[in-house]
Amino acid sequence: MKKLLLTALVVTLAGCSANKQTMALVQANDWAKIGSADVANGLIKKSEARLAKMNEKFAGSGADYQAYSNAYDEGLLAYCQLENAYIIGFAQQNYNGLCDAFPIGQRFRDIWYNAKYAGKDR
Repeated sequence: MKKLLLTALVVTLAGCSANKQTMALVQANDWAKIGSADVANGLIKKSEARLAKMNEKFAGSGADYQAYSNAYDEGLLAYCQLENAYIIGFAQQNYNGLCDAFPIGQRFRDIWYNAKYAGKDR
């Protein structure tokens, strides 16, 4: 029970920290950094409507979808390197299929899966 409560607390605090970082970037109108951070964290690209909601929630000065999208797309090229598949798998991070549309998509997924579950009874 104590472990469960501690885990819940850690997850909640991590969420609060990420929320504060996002709030600061929205208020600074730094949509490119948000795009870069999203792809670096393996998150699926946000829609223009989602950015508008974030902007409204955190009192930003206007969502710049083009800056977000350009930074996300540039970061995606770096994220989808095969070496990264091993790194995120070994770090026990989830993979949300970001690289599936690339020719190396299935290979990326296979490397991630093998690294994530290496030595574990699947």
